[in-house]
Amino acid sequence: MASTLNRLKSNQWLWLILGLTFFSLARLIWVGDIPYGNDDSQLFLRALSDSQNQTFTSHGLMGSRGMNYGPFAIWTYRAGLFFTHDLI
Repeated sequence: MASTLNRLKSNQWLWLILGLTFFSLARLIWVGDIPYGNDDSQLFLRALSDSQNQTFTSHGLMGSRGMNYGPFAIWTYRAGLFFTHDLI
């Protein structure tokens, strides 16, 4: 596996990063068509609350083992709330 990663050329890395970025952000284009499940509603409400209170989000939701997740998911929803207050 490591030898395969070492053989990738720089333009292949670029396409890989662009592809992963596109598919990660494609979820945000049609937000209303995506079923919300598990933690999505809690993440959205936390992003909305933090945006309204103008507070910095330093951590995400608490996991099942008592540790907090990172804040990136909430930051993503906050970025969407920056452009519109009706993500759905």
